[in-house]
Amino acid sequence: MDQLSHLQPTLQHAALQYHHSDHMPGAVIHATVLTHHDHGIAYRSDASTFFIPTELLASLDAQFVPPIGATQVLSVLAKSDPATGHRNATRRGPAFIAGVFDTYLPNAVSGAWVGASSSWGVVRMPSDYVSHCLEAGGVKIRAMQALLGLKRLSIIPDGEGDTPEEREADCLRHCLGVVWPEAKILAHHGHNATIIIRNHNYTHAKTALIAKIFPHTNFTYR
Repeated sequence: MDQLSHLQPTLQHAALQYHHSDHMPGAVIHATVLTHHDHGIAYRSDASTFFIPTELLASLDAQFVPPIGATQVLSVLAKSDPATGHRNATRRGPAFIAGVFDTYLPNAVSGAWVGASSSWGVVRMPSDYVSHCLEAGGVKIRAMQALLGLKRLSIIPDGEGDTPEEREADCLRHCLGVVWPEAKILAHHGHNATIIIRNHNYTHAKTALIAKIFPHTNFTYR
């Protein structure tokens, strides 16, 4: 199934918005691969050409180079590429992920993070939006993962509770259930949490990603 099939109408709408935004940084557009270069890929969107340097391509773009004529989603940047003169764009990073989600579910994203060398994205949103993304066996989220060029995409709900601390603790529990089910919360005091990790389940990518989302988290290994 075409990875754009679930999202094409909203991306076309985003492209129309882009043309009226005077190339504003952060605008999300869909564009076709125009040419391959040693240091990146050039794209065409209607009358405009954009360039993504290699370090800003999506994780899977380096592993599976998109062919000329392929359609991908880009986020416009402020600078231009000095070698080609084309306006720069990107296909990685939290802002890119949040921007693409916003074209599909406006104002739904409350947080976005990337880890594992930008190959793993985590998006936080209200629980009803999470249910919407995961319905029909998760076909929408798999389409979004392919669209973003990620090896893995995880969706977590906003936490529930009467205080900010309770909401953060609830969000952390949901996050571990999705990202790292083997890890357990040992203690949670205020914004500080301690997570137990069995040594045989340890991976640096997971601890680093959890630490980005919950910077006050401590890890203990047993």
